[in-house]
Amino acid sequence: MIRDTIVRVGVVGAGTWARAAHLPGYRRDPRCRVVAVCDIEIDRARDTARAFDVPTATADAADIFRRDDIDLVDVCTPSHTHFDLAWRALEAGKHVLCEKPVCHDYRDIRRAHELAESKNLKTKVGLTFRYAPAVMYMQALIADGFVGEPYIFNGFEQNYQWIDPETPRRSSTWRTCSSARTSRRSSGPCATSSPSAWCARPTA
Repeated sequence: MIRDTIVRVGVVGAGTWARAAHLPGYRRDPRCRVVAVCDIEIDRARDTARAFDVPTATADAADIFRRDDIDLVDVCTPSHTHFDLAWRALEAGKHVLCEKPVCHDYRDIRRAHELAESKNLKTKVGLTFRYAPAVMYMQALIADGFVGEPYIFNGFEQNYQWIDPETPRRSSTWRTCSSARTSRRSSGPCATSSPSAWCARPTA
């Protein structure tokens, strides 16, 4: 894949996250083009392809991996499927963008990293907040020793991507209840990744 060429994308997963975030992003970016979308529910894949003017819809991820006209595979399926799909894409010689979490064992990440390096492939996890100015500033404070050595982080996030422009003082975010293994949609902020307090050891 050459920097000055169009990146040809195959999206695996046509659920809410693909339709609300990934596919609209690709459509706005002239540097890439989605050429195929895959979902195990073929009607959803076809509906998504029609909605985003994608020429091909399939229910089999292998169709994406075997195509020569796809440079990048975007994995935005349910979490438990991420690693297998990302691994298969790497084996097929595709660059990979994978939603979080990639897997539940860091050793699998290392294996995938080694495979990608051996094939000169690029990989990326969908951790978008690391590019937010506030987060980049926090990283600079840590790197400069301003807060000492961090050993715990307590964060608060209002997930702005769900804010309704018609009612900007209200937001709707996804919260995950890990103990019940369920997800629910709730109004208001969700405590995850923006800082409300730092605890650190002093630098000197």
